[in-house]
Amino acid sequence: MLVDDAEILLPWMQERLGSNPVMSPARVIGYVNADGAVTASCSFNEYTGSCITVCLAVDVMSKDFMHTICDYPFNQLKVKQVLAYVAENNHVSRRLIERVGFELVAIIPHVHADGGQCIYTMDREQCKWLEKDNETS
Repeated sequence: MLVDDAEILLPWMQERLGSNPVMSPARVIGYVNADGAVTASCSFNEYTGSCITVCLAVDVMSKDFMHTICDYPFNQLKVKQVLAYVAENNHVSRRLIERVGFELVAIIPHVHADGGQCIYTMDREQCKWLEKDNETS
């Protein structure tokens, strides 16, 4: 079941990410299983009108969840691009963000004590999770 309750989702994300990268999110969307446990959450921040930043934490990823978190920025907000920031040494998060379709565009050195900051982007055309929209149009 998809939920957008920041009081439930943000602490779960913070626990998974080990920090609090979500400062006053514009929107948080998560997935809760039948037992009531959060299994995935995404916060949206820094909306500029044509771009928005996401922070993603996932234990179990579903197509429905991915479709929803891509539908929000690309179809509802009509952004041209979504950004994701990942610590250079966080290989688990980097694999996840690449697996869902983001492309590495830059690494800024020395952002973290133990490495740089990776900047990933996804344009609507790159987003494979909106394919069911394309099939019906």
